[in-house]
Amino acid sequence: MGWGRWRRAALETLGAVNAVNAARAASAGGALAAIAALSAGGGAAAAQAIATQVAVQAWQNPSLFGQSVTLTATVTTLAGAPVAEGAVSFTPFTGALAVNGAGQAAFTSNSFNAGPNSGVAQYSDPASASYAPSTASFTQDVQAVVTLGLAVDTNPSVAGSAVTFTAGFSPSSECTPGPSVSFYDGGTRLATVAVQFTPPDDYFATLSTAALAGGNHVITAVYAGDDFCTPATSGAVTQVVLAGTLPSTPAISAPVDAATAFGLTTLGATLSSAQGTPTGVVVFMDSGSAIGSGKLDNSGHTTLAVRLAAGVHQISVQYTGDGTFAPQSSSAMLVYQTPKPH
Repeated sequence: MGWGRWRRAALETLGAVNAVNAARAASAGGALAAIAALSAGGGAAAAQAIATQVAVQAWQNPSLFGQSVTLTATVTTLAGAPVAEGAVSFTPFTGALAVNGAGQAAFTSNSFNAGPNSGVAQYSDPASASYAPSTASFTQDVQAVVTLGLAVDTNPSVAGSAVTFTAGFSPSSECTPGPSVSFYDGGTRLATVAVQFTPPDDYFATLSTAALAGGNHVITAVYAGDDFCTPATSGAVTQVVLAGTLPSTPAISAPVDAATAFGLTTLGATLSSAQGTPTGVVVFMDSGSAIGSGKLDNSGHTTLAVRLAAGVHQISVQYTGDGTFAPQSSSAMLVYQTPKPH
């Protein structure tokens, strides 16, 4: 090979080597530049925090005043995967509490006030900043226990006559019962009335009604409760309502001249009503003193054979009443007992 050709071949080979080296240097420089650029930008692409969400659950809501309640916050990604690092604070009730492997943090308290207790569960991950903060609002409702009693002013009562029921509270100092109480006859609501207050701590509601028909009525008072007080139902009161008084006083029968064989006088009493036949017992009275009694038969009649002393007697009867008719007394009639002949 001639010198000129050899020289050209050598130069071509050297040029190829230099081109390869230049390409390698350019590639390395580009990579270094990219790394530098990422470093200068704070690694934004690689360190972007993962979005999270918080859910709060109470094992009992509403709860009773003074009762221990556990609130649990569960932190997950938006895809539902548990977040096992970071902490949750239940503001304003606790500071930061670390989440466990299931992404949960919990606290227990018996110091909630009666009424709505509102707060915010706040999640953060200050140590690694791998997860974005998130929050969830919650409200724990707490009710103070109240009880309700029921009393009636007249029992039994007579149909058409007013009877008054009073429902009285035994409230907690943590709540004020109100605004109303409903009175029921069995499953039928009679009325809803406002709760009244008499200092220092007497809360009550009253119902006066003359609308109860004859018969037995099972009366209860019901308080629906509110954000601060528990619902309450009184014990039942069985109200006996008599169908009414007899339309007339009992009729008395006796001989005007009561002298009879063996000195016995037979007195009679009859009770009647369009509302039915009275039952029960009548007591015969002589000038206000009981001298005997008789049970009414199916026709509402009874008799009493009695030995009366000679003279004038003021005979009356007192009806003791039954489940339908009220007690009642008759006016007096004069009965003359003549002396026995000698």
